[in-house]
Amino acid sequence: MNLYLSHSNLSNAKENDSPELLLWQKVTSGDRKAFSDIYKKYVKILYQYGMKLSQDKLLVEDNIHDLFVDLWNKKNHIEITSSLRFYLISSFRRRLFRVITNTRKKIPESLHNFEFQCESREDVIINENENAALKKRVQNALKKLTKRQREVIYLRFFQGLEYEEIASIMEISVDSIYVLTSKSIKSLKEILPYIILLIGLFYCFS
Repeated sequence: MNLYLSHSNLSNAKENDSPELLLWQKVTSGDRKAFSDIYKKYVKILYQYGMKLSQDKLLVEDNIHDLFVDLWNKKNHIEITSSLRFYLISSFRRRLFRVITNTRKKIPESLHNFEFQCESREDVIINENENAALKKRVQNALKKLTKRQREVIYLRFFQGLEYEEIASIMEISVDSIYVLTSKSIKSLKEILPYIILLIGLFYCFS
C-alpha cells in the first residue's frame, strides 16, 4: 500500500481550485464579499503555518494582515491562474522570512517542536481518549524528523500542495522534495506501524 496513493484519503485540504479562482476573479473586479470569503478561509491556515515558523504571535498576525492588505490593494496587478492556496502560502512564507531577516530577528527553531493542530469531529471512529493518545504518538514520531521533513509533510499532507509547489515555497528542487518526502514517510513507518501511522495522519490532517 503506497501512502502517496492514499493522500486523497488523508486530507480534504486540497479542493478543486476552480471555485476559488472564480472568487479571485470577483476580487479583481472589486468584490469585497469575495475578498472577505477568501480571508475567512485562509486566515486560520496562514496563522497556524506562521506559528510553526515563528513563535512571535504579533509578527505572524501583522504579516497576515499586511499580506491581505497588499492582496486587495494590488488585486489588479496580481495574476493567479492555478492555485490560490499555493499563492497565499508561498507569499506569506516569503514575507514572513523577509521581515524576520530585515529586522535581524533570529528565526526561532520552532519547527523542532512542530505539532499539527488536530480538530475534533463528530464522526470520529475512535473515542476521544484513544484519539488523543494516537495524536500524541504521531506527534512524537514527527518530532524525530528534521525541520525540512516536517515542513514537507505539513505542506504535502495538511495543505495538499503539489511537489512542484512545495519546491517553490521552500526554494529547493523538486527532486529534493521527493527525497525529503520519501525519507520522512520511511522514518515514520519505522517508528509507527503502518495502519497506526495512516489513521494518525488522517486525524491530524482532517
